[in-house]
Amino acid sequence: MKLKDGRQDSGRPLLVIFEQAECDACDELHRDILTRPEVGYALSNLDVAVADINSGDKLQTPDGKDMPASEWAKALEIKYTPSLVFFDTDGKEVFRTEAYLKTYHLHGAMDYVISGAYRWQPEFQRFLQHRTETLRARGFAVNLME
Repeated sequence: MKLKDGRQDSGRPLLVIFEQAECDACDELHRDILTRPEVGYALSNLDVAVADINSGDKLQTPDGKDMPASEWAKALEIKYTPSLVFFDTDGKEVFRTEAYLKTYHLHGAMDYVISGAYRWQPEFQRFLQHRTETLRARGFAVNLME
C-alpha cells in the first residue's frame, strides 16, 4: 500500500483500515460489513487504504513520511484489528475505531467523519444517538445489532 502524494486533492477524508492476516473480525468486515450498499455509498466519500500491522511493506503516511506499515501501526499505537483510522484532507487524524463494530456503528463512524460532525460534536456517542433519533423520526428502521 502506498498513500499517494496529492491525495488531499480528492477533497475526501482518508480511512485507513489496519488489519492482519489471521483476523476473524477483519474477515467479517470485508466479507459482510463493507459489502453492504449503505456502507459502500459512504465509502465512496472517502479515500480508503488497507495496512497490515505486521507488514514490512513501505508506505507513505498522510503526513508524507515513508515507513513500513508495521512501524506506522506502532507509532499510532494500533492494538486491535481491525482498527479504522480517519484522517482529514490535511492528513491529521480526526477519529478512530478500535473495537469490533457492527454495521450501524461503523457506518455511523464514517458519517461522523464524512459530514465533518467531529468538528462540532466531539462525542461520537452523542452524534450516534442524534443520528439514530433522526433516522427513526424519518421512518427508517435502525438495527443496532446488525
